Amino acid sequence: MHIALSGYTFGSTLSFRPPSNMLATIRRRCGDSLVRLRRLLAREVHLDIRQPAQIKRIHLLGLLAFVGYPLFYVVWKYLFPQPYESLTLRLLAMVMFAPLILTGDLRDRKWLPAYFFVTLTYGLSFLFVYLYLMNHGNLVWSQSLVIAVVILFNFSGWLAGAASLALGTAGAWLVYRWMTPPAEILTVDWLMELPIIGFTICTVAVLKIDQRILIQEKLDGMAIALGTVAHELRTPIRSIGSTARGMARYLPGLIRFYQENETPANTLNLPAGHFGLLKDALPRIQLEVDRMNHGIDVLLVNARVGAMQEPSEEFLLGNAISEALARYPFEAGQRESVHVDLDEDFMVRADQKLLVMVLFNLIKNALHAMARAGHGEIRLRTERGARRNRLIFRDTGSGIPARELSSIFKRFHTYPRNEGTGIGLAFCKDTLEAWSGRVHCHSVEHEYTEFVLEFPPVAAPATPARESAGAAG
Repeated sequence: MHIALSGYTFGSTLSFRPPSNMLATIRRRCGDSLVRLRRLLAREVHLDIRQPAQIKRIHLLGLLAFVGYPLFYVVWKYLFPQPYESLTLRLLAMVMFAPLILTGDLRDRKWLPAYFFVTLTYGLSFLFVYLYLMNHGNLVWSQSLVIAVVILFNFSGWLAGAASLALGTAGAWLVYRWMTPPAEILTVDWLMELPIIGFTICTVAVLKIDQRILIQEKLDGMAIALGTVAHELRTPIRSIGSTARGMARYLPGLIRFYQENETPANTLNLPAGHFGLLKDALPRIQLEVDRMNHGIDVLLVNARVGAMQEPSEEFLLGNAISEALARYPFEAGQRESVHVDLDEDFMVRADQKLLVMVLFNLIKNALHAMARAGHGEIRLRTERGARRNRLIFRDTGSGIPARELSSIFKRFHTYPRNEGTGIGLAFCKDTLEAWSGRVHCHSVEHEYTEFVLEFPPVAAPATPARESAGAAG
């Protein structure tokens, strides 16, 4: 006798067969967790591998390790003998760093972030701490350990660097205790070593702050340059727009005159077949003027350092979506490919003008992806949640390669390469975080790209005004 109930089968032997949808959910969650871990590692070990300078930097680190480990074995073994050396441990480290030299295109190596973290942990944290202990903490290895820490934190974020140093130190101590007789175990005065290591880490922090200052100066320079260019462009653009509107007042009468007075001379000067072209020309001119003004606005807001401000108002998210779709300068047929579902509309505490600019960036990127793919559509859907409300922005264009996902929110990072300024998505991320929200991206190349914008819940008013939200669909 067998009784089946929700995936469980009871009989002479008790067995469990999980439903297929449960297995699919488990696999999907495990896959998502692995993707998030890979992105975290890629961010923490500073592998911005789309930049040629960064790839060269990684190759040079591999070359330095490949040459340095055996070279300093000779130095500390024969030229300036130390109490302990190990060719085996050094050769293992040399071999682990070798792929960083031999791998030509690092961008397609999904294993690289995890492998790089393991290599840094063994080659810098474990090996240098272990040799420091085996050499009784002498001056040579105290200085060597400081150098290893500098290199480690130059190629790591604070989380990865601290984790690598902790794991390597723990492993080195365990191996040292196992390999060393109890009577010979070195009593390390860690309290004396910590200030030196701590000061070294702080020094690296100052160097990294200098890098952020350079980025900030680049943003300031870009904002000034864009402001100057915008000022110079606004006047002729405004003049073109005014001229087009003026011509639109008189052109219908001119066309009507030619239609009512068809003579050979008039037909020669303005053939009847051109009437339609003239009628369409002025709206096209006005559309291009609007598009240029829109592009200038987006660039100025994206580059403006002070744009990330505290929330200043409360409104329905659907209102911002409606405004963005109404103002965006779509080309012919593009608006019809945008579909909106506001069944679960919600209140947000933000700045509506800046949120519209965030949506402009996402719409622009999605339309470019659809143009590259030659097909696709855009769907915006709102979802309420217990902890976070979400706007899901999805396009079925060209998608983003997995190797790019960890870098798309970095300033000046562009995909495809050399397209755009690389500040749009960074602006989106900084703006959402200023409102206690966040944004993240999922994508499968050649299939879809999905941005999820999360907002903290806001209590809705007793009678919310939804009139503009209903116009978005």
